Amino acid sequence: MEPEDKLLVFRGILGGVAGLISAFTQSFLYSLLIVIAIYLISLPLAKFVLNMELGRTAYTKGIITLIVAWFLILIIAYNSLV
Repeated sequence: MEPEDKLLVFRGILGGVAGLISAFTQSFLYSLLIVIAIYLISLPLAKFVLNMELGRTAYTKGIITLIVAWFLILIIAYNSLV
């Protein structure tokens, strides 16, 4: 598996984790800050764990996956809590 594909999978998983955490916050701003923090956490993961160069691929690969996973898990978790 290529490092870019691993980054895509990791960002999908991290997006799901961010969605679960965001479901317990009371503010939309906190939810957005959690997603941004998870994205920033994924950058050292790409650099040190996957040994990728911090270029365009590391910054952009999987952002849509992260956001979609976050949003879907947020909606599912929120609906199950309410």
